[in-house]
Amino acid sequence: MKKKILISAIEVSGDMHAANLVKEIKKINPQIEFSGIGSEALQNQGVKIYRDLSHKSTVGFLEPLKHLFSFLSAAKLLKNLLRTEKPDAFFCIDGQGFHMLIAQEAKKLGIPVIYYIVPQEWLWGTEEGGKKVAALCDLMITIFPEARDFYQKLGTKAVYNGHPLIDIVKPTINKENFYA
Repeated sequence: MKKKILISAIEVSGDMHAANLVKEIKKINPQIEFSGIGSEALQNQGVKIYRDLSHKSTVGFLEPLKHLFSFLSAAKLLKNLLRTEKPDAFFCIDGQGFHMLIAQEAKKLGIPVIYYIVPQEWLWGTEEGGKKVAALCDLMITIFPEARDFYQKLGTKAVYNGHPLIDIVKPTINKENFYA
């Protein structure tokens, strides 16, 4: 029986990192079916995209309000997909405010939640906020060792994977020329 993973990346950077994650998973098991919310990079990895929110990314307090309906609609879609598709796991990438709502639903349905590029409660949040995140996640894949340590202390399974940009960004000049 084929495994199904529902994946959600709501920002351009998350889409890029999620696509690299899918690519690596497919090397291990090319039979896994991926679907969810994402953009061009995930689609190029063969993920069935139900909605693209990447062009709705915003910063600030008021600016996101103009996209509220789009995000609420996408959240409703993902929750429905969790119920109807019954994936073997839900992968969420970054986007804490949005993904915590969906992770709650997945947890209620007994679907494992895997969080990649985890909420930064470890950096500028609180231990209490970290406990709420940890309670919803079956596995947290961190890009900073401090995040792994923080979430492990709170009792969740967290692994440090390294920062994905290290594999993507390659220097074009040496250190001496850069400093000059």
